[in-house]
Amino acid sequence: MQTVKKKGLVNGDTAIVATSIDMAEVAVSPPASPAAAQ
Repeated sequence: MQTVKKKGLVNGDTAIVATSIDMAEVAVSPPASPAAAQ
């Protein structure tokens, strides 16, 4: 996850950054995990 975050910051790729945020949200919010899976 750290590598993805670094890449997002280095490349400035909004998509990669958004993915990192989504992953972090799912990791922080347990109820969001099943919702994200579906």
